[in-house]
Parts: sequence; structure tokens; C-alpha cells
Amino acid sequence: MRELRCRPGDLARVVRSKNPALLRRIVVVDRLRSADCWEVSVLGQAVFGVAADDHGPILTNYYLFPDYALEPLRGDGGDIESMRTEVRHG
Repeated sequence: MRELRCRPGDLARVVRSKNPALLRRIVVVDRLRSADCWEVSVLGQAVFGVAADDHGPILTNYYLFPDYALEPLRGDGGDIESMRTEVRHG
């Protein structure tokens, strides 16, 4: 098993998604759902998507992402400053 890039509590940027509305969005990594899949909370406005269980339409801030689809934002704070201009709370 390879090492995961994200950890619970991390801020991360979505770098891969089938839903273009989720690309580059900032999320909070909530918890590990399976071996390499995270439950996350999308910051800002809710995003239209498709439910995992019945494939019905949903409007939510809660999504599942594989670890490779998220880029953790840690470091000197430069990432945090760039996020302030991107995140809008509604």
C-alpha cells in the first residue's frame, strides 16, 4: 500500500474530478472512507453532482475523492493566501 498524500484536517485542492465544477476547489479532508478514498467538505458554495448510491442529482458540499485527486495545501502559508481570493462563503 502506498503512502497517502492527505491527512484528516488538511486543506486540499481538487486536482482531478469528472465534475468540472469541482476542479481547483478547496476542500477540508474530513476522514478516510476506504483504503485510499477521503470524505471531504467543499468550502464555499455547494456543488451540483450525482449521488453515489442512487445516481440522483444532488446539491452538496460533501464529496468523496481518491487521494490522488487531492493536492494537500501545507507549507509556508503561500497556499493559504492564494485560497483567500478563491474561497467565497455564501
